[in-house]
Amino acid sequence: MDAFLFLTGFIGFIVFMVFLVINIIKKKPKKNILIGLAICFVTAMVGISIATTNLEAQSEQEQQAETVDVEEEPTQEELNNKLKKEAVQANFVDINGDKVAKGAKLYLEGKIETIFGTDRLDKFSMSTKENGGYGMYDIVNLVDNGIDIKEGDNIKVWGVYNGKDEKTSMPIIDMTAYEKTGGNTQEENDQNGSISESEWKEVVKFEGKSIKDTQTFNISSDEWRIVWDTKPGDIGEANFQIYVYDGNGNPVGSHVIANIIGKGNDVSYMRGSGEYYLAINTAQPYTIIVEEKN
Repeated sequence: MDAFLFLTGFIGFIVFMVFLVINIIKKKPKKNILIGLAICFVTAMVGISIATTNLEAQSEQEQQAETVDVEEEPTQEELNNKLKKEAVQANFVDINGDKVAKGAKLYLEGKIETIFGTDRLDKFSMSTKENGGYGMYDIVNLVDNGIDIKEGDNIKVWGVYNGKDEKTSMPIIDMTAYEKTGGNTQEENDQNGSISESEWKEVVKFEGKSIKDTQTFNISSDEWRIVWDTKPGDIGEANFQIYVYDGNGNPVGSHVIANIIGKGNDVSYMRGSGEYYLAINTAQPYTIIVEEKN
C-alpha cells in the first residue's frame, strides 16, 4: 500500500509538472495544475511516511526478537545432576530378560574388572552384586579420557542402557558420570586379613578348556565362593563365561559369575546352602575352585 501511494503520487507529480511547464509557456491558467501537483505531492509523502513507519515497526520487532532470552543449553554438570535424580538401579536379571528398554537411565555400583584401551580408558568391564547374585557389564566411557580409575577400584556409574554386545551379550552402559566409592574390594579385604583364608575349605575343583556343565556339588554353609582363573590357549583369546544353577536347573541370582575375553581371574561370593552346578562356556584353559566357609 505504501509503495502504491508513493508511486502514484510521484508519477502524478511528474505528469503535472510537465503540464505546468506547458501552461507556463502557453500562458494558460495554472490553478488546476497546481492543485494536482499538491495532491500528488501529498500522496507521495503519505506513501513515504507509511513505508518509514512500517520499516521502523519491522526493525523494532526484529530487535525484540533478538533480545528475547533464549533458553541456554544445559551444562554437562546440570545434565549429570538430572541423570542422577532420574536414574534407577540396574538389574542384571531384568536386562538379560529384555525387560529394560534401550535408553533407560540407570546407575550401578561395583568393581572394575578389566580396562580395555588403556591409553583412552574408553571401555571397561564392571561386576556388581545384586539381589544375592552378581552382574557383569560393559561400561563405555563418555566422560573424558583422563578419568582416574584402575582395575579393582570400586565405582558408582550413571549412564544410559545401550543394548547388549553382539558377541558376548554383555549389557552395555554409556557412562556420563561416575564416582569412586572408596573402600576395599573383597580381594583387598582378603589380603588385609579381614577374611582369613583358613575360614575357607575347598569343595570341588574344575579344570579344562572347553564348554561343559559340571557335576552337581553340595554346599553346606550359608556363604561360599567361586575362585576362577583363565588365560588364552592355543587358539588365542576366547570368551570365558561361568553360569551358576541350583540342583533343579534354575539360575541363581544373576547367575553370570564371569564373562570376559582373554586373560582374567576373580573371586565371586555366593550365599545359600544347597546343591549347585556350573555351566562353563569357553575355548581357553581355566581353573575353577569352589570353596565354602568352615
